[in-house]
Amino acid sequence: MIDRDVETSTYAALCDAGIAGQYLGRFSNGRIEGWLDGYKTLSKHDFADPSISSAVAIQMARLHRTFVIPVHLQEYHNSEKPAMWMQLHSWMEQAKGYEGRFKTLTDNERAADLDLTRVAAELDHLEREVVPADARVAFCHNDLLAANVMSCPRTGVIQLIDFEYGGVNYVSFDIANHFNEHAGGTDEEDNGVPDYGKFPTESRQEEFVRAYIGAARADRKVDERNVVDGSEQEVQSVLREVHAFVLANHLYWGLWAVNQVRESIARRRACWRKILICLDR
Repeated sequence: MIDRDVETSTYAALCDAGIAGQYLGRFSNGRIEGWLDGYKTLSKHDFADPSISSAVAIQMARLHRTFVIPVHLQEYHNSEKPAMWMQLHSWMEQAKGYEGRFKTLTDNERAADLDLTRVAAELDHLEREVVPADARVAFCHNDLLAANVMSCPRTGVIQLIDFEYGGVNYVSFDIANHFNEHAGGTDEEDNGVPDYGKFPTESRQEEFVRAYIGAARADRKVDERNVVDGSEQEVQSVLREVHAFVLANHLYWGLWAVNQVRESIARRRACWRKILICLDR
């Protein structure tokens, strides 16, 4: 589902831009990255800390605002064509192709109950009627869950990691995905079940977007101690767009999980939980 050669070349470019951590080299099925001394991976509970949430918003804005795709990667990351719809339709066709061909009888029965024709119709409706066609586009992380954010407790510095799903996309999709990830569901303690009671409140969403707008607006290198808030009108405009992408984000990870079930027996239970949550909402 991911071209690892493109992923590694993209990571090296993000490293050169000062956005990703140190890139030291690669081997046949992976790469070597620099050690982040003193850093720890965040948990979903850390997202409730306003200072951490704002710092994540600033780093996300920095990625969106400053990363310029190198010429040698532009054929894989087309700035004129956001990856989201292409990926969604590709995963939809892949999932339909697996109908009746999953690895167990139970999986085939569950897949039949999903009614992928209905899901495809919802996808088309979102694309035509719900998601703004003129939404802003940039290179996005696309998977900013807690495990993909590291923090240095001593300095408060935030580092985004694991850009394997990174690509040109709608910036509001990146924010929507991050909001959905507040619910968790990926940790062992969650048993694959997210808690949408932890979805950020309206005021927390506004705080995040204000920090994001302030950082994205900056004409110089982002200083996390000196962020200018966005106007209320601008904040609400961004949030309306983000809310439209929340629905698309559920389809994105739901279809991802359908295809993961077919490809990975080891992850079937967790993926089915993801499917039932994302595609039944």
